[in-house]
Amino acid sequence: MDLQQKWKEVVIDGKKCTRETDTLDTFVDSSWYFLRFCSALNKDLPFEKDEINYWMPVDQYIGGVEHAILHLLYSRFFVKALSLDNKEFDIKEPFKGLFTQGMVCHETYKDDQENWLSPEEIQSKDGKTYFLKSNPERKVKVGPPEAMSKSKKNTIDPQNIIDHYGADAVRFFILADSPPERDVQWSDEGMISAHKFIQKFWNLNEEILKITKLETKFYDEELEIFTNQTIHKVNLAIKNFRYNLLIATCHEIYSFFKKILEKKSNSINLKQNFINILIIISPIVPHISNECLKQFTSDENLKWPLVNEKYLTQEKCEIVIQVNGKKRNKFSIKKNKGKNEILEHIDNHKLIDRYLVGGKILKTIYVQDKLINYIVK
Repeated sequence: MDLQQKWKEVVIDGKKCTRETDTLDTFVDSSWYFLRFCSALNKDLPFEKDEINYWMPVDQYIGGVEHAILHLLYSRFFVKALSLDNKEFDIKEPFKGLFTQGMVCHETYKDDQENWLSPEEIQSKDGKTYFLKSNPERKVKVGPPEAMSKSKKNTIDPQNIIDHYGADAVRFFILADSPPERDVQWSDEGMISAHKFIQKFWNLNEEILKITKLETKFYDEELEIFTNQTIHKVNLAIKNFRYNLLIATCHEIYSFFKKILEKKSNSINLKQNFINILIIISPIVPHISNECLKQFTSDENLKWPLVNEKYLTQEKCEIVIQVNGKKRNKFSIKKNKGKNEILEHIDNHKLIDRYLVGGKILKTIYVQDKLINYIVK
């Protein structure tokens, strides 16, 4: 019998007893696990000085709001207690940065006896009245969305969702819903929409692949500007935890490259720019971006693309053309053009001729680099 076992098994008043060893709250374990991670393979010590000096403190802590008080409070206490009068442990704070994310919420359901029901137990024909699947005669009460909880049975099995829609679509939906510090309202419609976008992007990729196999004819500077500005935008969104902006950027990417397809011609820089786009969306939709990348390149050591800052300053602007305050057209042109040059461009390209037939132009109002409004009688 080893010493540990001998200590656990004792005789009290002539009776054999076993000492209770599971006496620490789970918060005790979760208050120093980050130190153990630094020396995970060490079987003799909880952590080694050189390793915690290399890895600690943690650069960024991301956790739910329920961690923002107790867990972080206990973690800070443990680190400060370990460092007290301890020359071998010179870490004062466990985490450099904290970001508190929102909770995933779902409607709650109860039967007529106030028992909680899971979403799998109910159904509806019109989206308004709900009843039990097992007994359509029994109606179901629908409560407000609350943080997903096993006790309230308002959870969604992630494996079922992944099997049906794919992990990329789940990630896309959760990031798209709102800024990450806010709660996410679970929505079947949102999941379906995310899944459809993933399919649309795959089809876009197939069409771009065909275009890049055509003979190159020109260098597309507009594509270069868009790609570099998009990389810059994604970099800032990731750095500032604006993940919902990443999803908005994905939609912008799709719209831009759909216009590329309308040209039905390949440019010298199309393939490389699209590869760069696939790389920067990989944190959002890693599976589909990886599959797309395999079709464009066999390079397995792809790096995050750098921004060419000369393209961050847009030399062109988009001018909106209004007639009596209503938007009728728009066009791109170099910045800082005068009013007469703008009017000449519109006239030469016949951009609003059909809106001026039979009318008399009383005056034109030009807002530099933004819009021009024709006042017509």
